[in-house]
Amino acid sequence: ELMQRSMACAMPLGLTFAMLGLLALHLVPCDSIGSASFVRRSCSVAPASGTNVRAGLLRLRGGIEYYENRMDVQEAIQALKQAVGILKNNPTFLHKKELAFFREYLTSFGATIPSLAEMEQAEADRQAAAGNGAKSHAAADAAAAAAAAEEESEAEMRDEDEADVVREADADMDPPQDMGDPAREPAEGDYEKAAGLRDQAAAALAGGDFEGALRLYTEVIGLTPNAKAYATRGACLLKLRKPLAAIRDANKALELNPDSAKAFKTRGEAEAQLGRWTAAIRDLATAQTIDFDEDTEAFKKGIQAKADRVVRKEAKLRAGKEREERARRDE
Repeated sequence: ELMQRSMACAMPLGLTFAMLGLLALHLVPCDSIGSASFVRRSCSVAPASGTNVRAGLLRLRGGIEYYENRMDVQEAIQALKQAVGILKNNPTFLHKKELAFFREYLTSFGATIPSLAEMEQAEADRQAAAGNGAKSHAAADAAAAAAAAEEESEAEMRDEDEADVVREADADMDPPQDMGDPAREPAEGDYEKAAGLRDQAAAALAGGDFEGALRLYTEVIGLTPNAKAYATRGACLLKLRKPLAAIRDANKALELNPDSAKAFKTRGEAEAQLGRWTAAIRDLATAQTIDFDEDTEAFKKGIQAKADRVVRKEAKLRAGKEREERARRDE
């Protein structure tokens, strides 16, 4: 490229015609030069034998010799094109000893031929650029493949996340639970009776009888309607995948005790069942500030991962819409 630029700048169009003219002068047979009558009078075939005789030699008046089997002009042009093509692909060939005559010919027309070192450096730079380009393409392809794999993995995880979500339309099919009367003052025996019912409800819950546990916790609320009773029944409702009912109980518990860690935890888990990841994280974090629990922290981290996936998805959707809007504006 360096050689081509130098030669293109220094060699005028006339140089091309000069080279072709020289080729025509030196390479064509004498029968192709001038008028037929002149050439026939000027050319003679050398004898076939003799000490200084070469076969097929033609002599022109004045002692100029030509070979009978020389190329015509078109063949000479094709040969020149081939030679130039070789030099383009291998610029350093121009510095071969055998091409000294050609270098002298080019420089006689004012061409500047780069040194061999300059040519080699230019070729090294070209190969390095090509290598870097290939590496960058490979890196880009690898990055695109990794991004596609990551997006596919995230899409699968989002599908799994959404599969666990309870639709709000299906979350509150049953009539609301009896909320009791928080203003009621329990009688003397109510606390003892409520304690017995709580033990029975806990046993039913541990045994997987969630409906039975729910009835027992409702009786406890009827006897002692306090924040702990509402929050505990809300946790039982989560086992039955009734998040809206659980949120009602958690809200009632927080009305009675705004610092109830169990109520915040129950409401956070209910929000998570509904797919309200941000609200779930907020309530779970509040519960942790009041009463830290390892299991709750692990659950919160899992919900945070789901929330992050949703945020990334929404960001990609926004970016896609912005690109579409820019494309429409540019049309």
